[in-house]
Amino acid sequence: MAQARWMWYPGDFEIYHSFLLHSRRDELDWIHPAFWRQDDCWHSVKFVREYELDKPKQIEVRFNGVGHINLGTGYESYSKSGSYMLPAGKHQIEIWVCRQGGLPAAYVSGGGVDSGSGWMVSCHDNNFVPVGYSDKWYFSPKSDPEVFPFAYELIEPVSTEAVNGGILYDFGKETFSRLTVRTFDAPVHICYGESREEALDPKNCIIRDDVPVASEKEMKARAFRYLWLSDTAEVKAEYEYLPLEYKGSFRCSDEKMNRIWDTCAYTFHLNSREFFLDGIKRDRWVWSGDAYQSYLVNDYIFADEDINRRTIYALQGKEPVTRHINTIQDYSFYWIMSIGERYVRHGDLEWVRSMWPSMKSRMAFCLGRVDEEGLVVERPGDW
Repeated sequence: MAQARWMWYPGDFEIYHSFLLHSRRDELDWIHPAFWRQDDCWHSVKFVREYELDKPKQIEVRFNGVGHINLGTGYESYSKSGSYMLPAGKHQIEIWVCRQGGLPAAYVSGGGVDSGSGWMVSCHDNNFVPVGYSDKWYFSPKSDPEVFPFAYELIEPVSTEAVNGGILYDFGKETFSRLTVRTFDAPVHICYGESREEALDPKNCIIRDDVPVASEKEMKARAFRYLWLSDTAEVKAEYEYLPLEYKGSFRCSDEKMNRIWDTCAYTFHLNSREFFLDGIKRDRWVWSGDAYQSYLVNDYIFADEDINRRTIYALQGKEPVTRHINTIQDYSFYWIMSIGERYVRHGDLEWVRSMWPSMKSRMAFCLGRVDEEGLVVERPGDW
C-alpha cells in the first residue's frame, strides 16, 4: 500500500538545498557565496493525477506555499489545506502551488491518491513529468521539505584550559556542530579552530562569532575541534550529521592502519550531508570532481544511493546550460561519467532516462566549446 509523502518538481529539492548550501560560506567576517551560476527551484508548479472511484472518498491535502486544489468536477477550487471529498467516477485532481522564496510542495493522503508515485507535475511549460519525492523522509504532513533532516547529538569537550585571557575547549576530534552560548558579565568573542594554534589566533582565525553581554545566541553549525572563548560563558555543542549506516568496514593486525581507516571513514561521513562536500570547513561546496570520487568511496562505506543522486541533481542545475559545472570542463565530463557509472553499478535505467535530456544538453554545450580543429580551448568564464 502506498504511503503519502511530500512531493515536488523532480530535482527541485536538491537545487533548493544546493542554493542554500552554496550561500552559507563565510570567513574572516565576510560572506563568500559560490562563484558559479546558482539556480533556484521552480516557484510555481502544478501537480496532477487521474483517479477513478466507485464511491466518494475523503482526502487530506497540505500545501507548502499558497495555491488551490481542483477535484476534477468542474471549475470549483479550494484554496486551503484541509479535508476534501473526492467524488465517485473518473476524474483528474489538480493541485497548484506557489511558494515565493521557497520550495513549492504538496501532500495528499487518502482516497487511493496518496502523494508520491503516480503523480505528475509541471512548471507550467505544458510538459508533465513524474514528481520528485524522498523514499526516506517527509512522510508526515507536519514535516517540512525546506528543512533538511539532519540528526543532532550533544557533545562535550574532552578538556578545558585557561589560556590567553580566555578559555580553550578541546572536543577531541574534528566535528561539525552548532553552538549555543550564554554570556554573563561580558561579551564573548569565539574563535573556531581545527588546530589549537588557529583557535588561539583571534586576528587570523578564519571562522569566528561574537555574543553580546548577558545574552544567549545559537550559531549556525561550523567545523572545529577547538573553541577559544574570550570570557566565561555557558557552552552547548550539538553535532550535526546525516544518519548513515556503515555497511563497509576494515580491520587488520596493524592498529595504526585501523586508526587511519577509522579517521578516513569518519572524515568522509563529516562531508556526507545534503550532498558530498569538498571539505567540512572550507569550502563546504559541491564540486563535481570531488563528488565523482565520493560516489566510489560511498559504494564501499555507506552504499547510500540517495546521496549520490542528490549530489548529481544539485550539480545538474536548470536548463539552459550556459557554463561548465563549477566553471571547469573536466567537471562537466565527470558529471556525465558519474551517471554512466551509477547505471553500471545499479542498473536503474528509468533514472538514467530521466537524466538523459540534461546529459545531451551538457554534452552539446561541451562540443560547442571546441575550436575549428575539434580541440578543447579555454573560453571566457572557464577556470
